[in-house]
Amino acid sequence: MCAAAHANQDLTPWLSYLDTLTGADADAGITRLACHWAEDIARGVEPMLWWYPEDPAAPLRDWLYSDPLSERLSRMEDRDTLIAIAQM
Repeated sequence: MCAAAHANQDLTPWLSYLDTLTGADADAGITRLACHWAEDIARGVEPMLWWYPEDPAAPLRDWLYSDPLSERLSRMEDRDTLIAIAQM
C-alpha cells in the first residue's frame, strides 16, 4: 500500500480504493490493516514514507476516522479496531 503510494507521493487515492473493496476477505484484511495503523499511531509510530511529508500519519488518521471505514467496522462488529481508533 505505502509502496504503491510512492509513485505519486499520496496515500489518499489508495486509501479510497480500499473503501471500494467488498467481500469477507476484503473486510478481514482492511480491518486488520486499520487496527494495525490505529495502534501504531496511538503509540506515536508514523508510517515511513520516502517523500517525507510534514505529517505522514495525516492521511491514515483521515481514513481511520472516515465514514466508509466506520460503517464497515460497525457492520462487522469489530470492537477491537473501533477501540484502537478511539484511542489514537
